Amino acid sequence: TSDLDQEVEVVVVVAVMKGVAPRTLQELCIEHLCINLDELLQVPRVLEFLEPKHRAILYYAAKRRGLLTNNLLRSFVNESDCWSSLNVSRTSVTESTLRDVLPLLPRLKCIDVSYCEHVTSSIFQQLVLFCPNLESISCSGLRVTKKEQLMQLRRMMPTIELDSCSLDSWEEMEEQAPWEGKLLQLRQLIWENIPIELYKWIQTHVRPGAMQCDAMLPSDSLLTSFQIHTGVLSVILFLTRVLFSLLFGKRHQE
Repeated sequence: TSDLDQEVEVVVVVAVMKGVAPRTLQELCIEHLCINLDELLQVPRVLEFLEPKHRAILYYAAKRRGLLTNNLLRSFVNESDCWSSLNVSRTSVTESTLRDVLPLLPRLKCIDVSYCEHVTSSIFQQLVLFCPNLESISCSGLRVTKKEQLMQLRRMMPTIELDSCSLDSWEEMEEQAPWEGKLLQLRQLIWENIPIELYKWIQTHVRPGAMQCDAMLPSDSLLTSFQIHTGVLSVILFLTRVLFSLLFGKRHQE
């Protein structure tokens, strides 16, 4: 306590000298907790006594320092909280933990599961069931382990067709079908190395401007493209040599 008191006094003195309003005691306490996060997390059930906004601050501090684990994620997320975004990218969080946590986040609008080794594309099923208001999904590096999962991903996208019948507006869609199992609010999909079949399907079945798909195709397709361009370049060089040989041959005869 004495160390914290001294820290508060120093910050207040510096703020007064700089002519700015000093930070509140609450802000200083949260900063102190973030600095000593390792010790704080060792105290059982300590996070339950903090307000949601303060838990969110500590959550991202823990993630930034590489301290986020399955048990810690369960401790941070509370049913009474109104989380609008969740970032577990590049962590060891497993898919089973996300299955336990997502039902507590019905208002979630953004989620980032990029480069999570223990998460596969089957997590989309849980997102549809428990997070229908999702607007942005970042899932670069996500693995599609089965062909059935690829079909499920297609069914979840906010398409503009229903039973091969074209519709003119989103309102018309809602009137004609309940659209269960769809992420209707989805506006952005960030997926590096997205399956080529899914990428092509999105380009042809999702209304232009309705959803932004930021994707980098797998290296195989890029290699194929490179090989095609290389082949065309080889043909051009060959024709150029032939043309030069013909021109120089005529000049030599003259």
